[in-house]
Amino acid sequence: MFYTIGYQGLTVNDFINTMKFHGIGHVFDIRSKPYSRKKDYNREPFRALLQSAGLQYSWVGDRFGGFGEIEERDVIRLADLIKHDHELGKTYCLMCMEAAVNQCHRKDLAGRLANYGTDFIHLEKGDLFSEKKKELSEKQLTIYDQIEVEHIKAVERSAGFEPTLQGGSL
Repeated sequence: MFYTIGYQGLTVNDFINTMKFHGIGHVFDIRSKPYSRKKDYNREPFRALLQSAGLQYSWVGDRFGGFGEIEERDVIRLADLIKHDHELGKTYCLMCMEAAVNQCHRKDLAGRLANYGTDFIHLEKGDLFSEKKKELSEKQLTIYDQIEVEHIKAVERSAGFEPTLQGGSL
């Protein structure tokens, strides 16, 4: 099993959090040219940032980039590696720039890899772990906690008990 992702619109911090959230330990950069207007996504700074976060990075755009022919023997080797390492608990992610998978060559590459017995998930907006998403989840949890406390108080009142919960905390 492996994942694919396009970093377009993501901060590097959100990218790293997404990798960790999904248990991904190794990023394969499949950009033909591993450079970006976002300097943190240029090959060497990006490698350093991922490594400092405990993630491995490999640029493989010379064999799997979107501007050249991708050899079938390379696809087979990569599929074998993904299957073998998945059995050992390692998970990979193919990364390119384009966020929309339907507009990126990683969709075709993932399909070719699937022909050799690998499963994959394309990470898209709803799957991404971001600080904003975390913040919203915490706010939702806080609202849920408040609703739960009010519900408990109401049940206690209807049963003739004085509410035991104080100040909205359990």
